[in-house]
Amino acid sequence: MGIDMASRDELIAAGRSVEDIRDDIEADTLSYLSIDAIAAALGESRADLCLGCVTGEYPYDIEGEATDRDVVRPDITGNPTPADD
Repeated sequence: MGIDMASRDELIAAGRSVEDIRDDIEADTLSYLSIDAIAAALGESRADLCLGCVTGEYPYDIEGEATDRDVVRPDITGNPTPADD
């Protein structure tokens, strides 16, 4: 699920300014859409979107990552097990 990278350090924007990235890719301009603008463009509520790749908070229980909502892991015996985060 998400972006298959070994670490966040492999992402071009990790720890870098917009100006640094713009210079690196030799672009005249560079800007980002806000999360609210993305939700509006999709016609979805921000709460209904998985924004883990953008915010680092996932709506699912992913080992080593924060969650942005309560996550209940299904138990095959029929008893829900709360996530450990």
